[in-house]
Amino acid sequence: MKRRGKTGFVKDENGSATIEAVLWMPVFVFVLVLIFDVSMMFYNQTRVMRIVHDANRAYAVGRFDQSEAVAFMQHEMDRFSEDAVVEMVPGSPFVRSRISVQAGDLGGVGMLKVISGVNISVVSHQMVEG
Repeated sequence: MKRRGKTGFVKDENGSATIEAVLWMPVFVFVLVLIFDVSMMFYNQTRVMRIVHDANRAYAVGRFDQSEAVAFMQHEMDRFSEDAVVEMVPGSPFVRSRISVQAGDLGGVGMLKVISGVNISVVSHQMVEG
């Protein structure tokens, strides 16, 4: 093994890529987790839309009354958040339903809980048949 002097140690670049990778790895992992969390938020938002559409449709064809439709939506929303606000306003030709939930409750990992105060509302109108 060759012994290097002080100048050889300073000029040696072995391992410099490893140090850079170690420094950048947390940033890279953070961005990947953030992308996953935002993707899960949008996916769960479409699931909430499906819940509202299903409840409105069941009410419109007479399968549910108003209290049953609200209970159905609340039961389905308990998977995401117990703080979800569910409301249904039946009108003469249309029924209008709205679910409002915190954006952080729809994420997958929970990184979006930091942005508290941001609500996502899903509103649906359905023509009542019959």
